[in-house]
Amino acid sequence: MRARGARGPVASVVLVLTLGQLAACTSGDGSPEPRRSESSPAPSEATGDRAELDAVLEHWRTVAPHYALQVPGVILLVSQGDQTRALALGNARISPERPMRTDDRFGIANVTNTMVAVVVLQLEAEGDLTLGDTVEQWLPGMLSFGADVTIEDLLDHRSGIWDVTARRNYDWGTDLTDRRLQELLDHPPTGPADAVTRYTNPGYWLLGKIVERATGQRLATVLHDRVFVPAGMNDSVLSADLDREPRLVRGYDENGNDITLGDYTGTWATAGVVTTAADIARFFGALHGALLSDASVDDMTTARGSLPTGHEPGYGLGVMLLGRDRSIPFGHEGVVDGYHTLAFHNPELDRTVVVFTNTSSDAGAEAAVSLLDAISYE
Repeated sequence: MRARGARGPVASVVLVLTLGQLAACTSGDGSPEPRRSESSPAPSEATGDRAELDAVLEHWRTVAPHYALQVPGVILLVSQGDQTRALALGNARISPERPMRTDDRFGIANVTNTMVAVVVLQLEAEGDLTLGDTVEQWLPGMLSFGADVTIEDLLDHRSGIWDVTARRNYDWGTDLTDRRLQELLDHPPTGPADAVTRYTNPGYWLLGKIVERATGQRLATVLHDRVFVPAGMNDSVLSADLDREPRLVRGYDENGNDITLGDYTGTWATAGVVTTAADIARFFGALHGALLSDASVDDMTTARGSLPTGHEPGYGLGVMLLGRDRSIPFGHEGVVDGYHTLAFHNPELDRTVVVFTNTSSDAGAEAAVSLLDAISYE
């Protein structure tokens, strides 16, 4: 988990819990009434997917208020088939107070990785690049050991690139020009490529640069054209300035201080997408067919290793895996100043769950993980 006081998008790896442990974390006994809530309507006659999602929504209504008292606000969404249920609790802004809405927008931090990975796999399928291409081939001189690092190593965080963003108070407003990125990458490798899975934000900066070289377009345009439009994600952008984003939830620390980043330039390809819970669900719903072939999704969700906790989650190509089998849930976690997002898809149930809380505190992490049990709730 991110150390207290650290800033910026990270993989906090709170998902070392198994699904069974996730369910055990949740208890609704003695839960108080929510301060404020907004939920999507449930149909009067529920069968199949409707009945299962109604059960999830009722489960959340029982347990979520307990966690909502510990964080400024929460957005919960579950979709299955053509059915969706959503619940919002607490506040999107503390002062002046504004209640959280299910269609509010927020920065999803490292969930961005999955969307960038989709673009890379599209380009591979079209023959514009291969996963075995090296960084040196696409970005000559950018990385001193780039001849040893492949695109696949960047996607699965096995590149050996030191994560400069782990430095305390790293400036997420950094403009990632080629020259500046080369300076930030001027550090010996943490180890040989394709040896250890170790989360590193700069790897996705390099992927962003490679995508721009391969397409001749800016990454924001590529994501819009190749991911957001075909998936029907009308509320999604790759943002550089949170202050200009409409319907934006404010983010807070453990003391209730507003720590929402303004300049979002430096998050870019690793964490720069701003969206809604519903758009995230649309993204996972569109993975098979609209965005990727079944073969590409299988490749994406095949574990290359596990994040260095000694437990799960495993890691594929831009996705965390809650286990090793392809039928288990996959998705990503994202943490940035004031925001914590968990977005996972369960292929066995065809269910997507999005959990968002507008705090990057320990309480927010506990709430997010506990409420994710809906990924397998029946």
